[in-house]
Amino acid sequence: MKIKESVISRRKFLLGLILGGYGTLASYGFYPVIKYLFFMAEVPLPKAVSMKKDDLKGFPINSARYFRYGWLPSIMIHTPFGEFKAYSAVCTHLDCIVSYRAGKKDIFCNCHDGIFDLNGKNIKGPPPRPLDKFHILDKGDKFIISRPIEHKKVEKSKRG
Repeated sequence: MKIKESVISRRKFLLGLILGGYGTLASYGFYPVIKYLFFMAEVPLPKAVSMKKDDLKGFPINSARYFRYGWLPSIMIHTPFGEFKAYSAVCTHLDCIVSYRAGKKDIFCNCHDGIFDLNGKNIKGPPPRPLDKFHILDKGDKFIISRPIEHKKVEKSKRG
């Protein structure tokens, strides 16, 4: 059985593919404009988050784990010296997520080869400033992780 007439011609099919491609390309171009026009304020970060020490039992020395400080991706590092340090995992250059390199004992941004030391200080690459550091307070069975600004407010309120 031979079909005499197709539902859609080749010309219309190819035109649809081309226009669909242009439409997709245009949506990528208009996305930043639409995001700018309909900007929504970010949710504020919490004053502090807690992390149970039981959750860190399998956390070996010279390794890192990711956690969320509200909506902010963060990284906790168990340094080779046995200390716990916490930083924002967002690179200060272009908001890429950083990772811990145990072999080199540094924090690395894959996007543009940015390197931070274990104190969060930028030592190589394009990041313009150090990583945002969190204060870690040991409270018996858990750690209280807070931003330095919030920690200073708590210290002032304790003094009087």
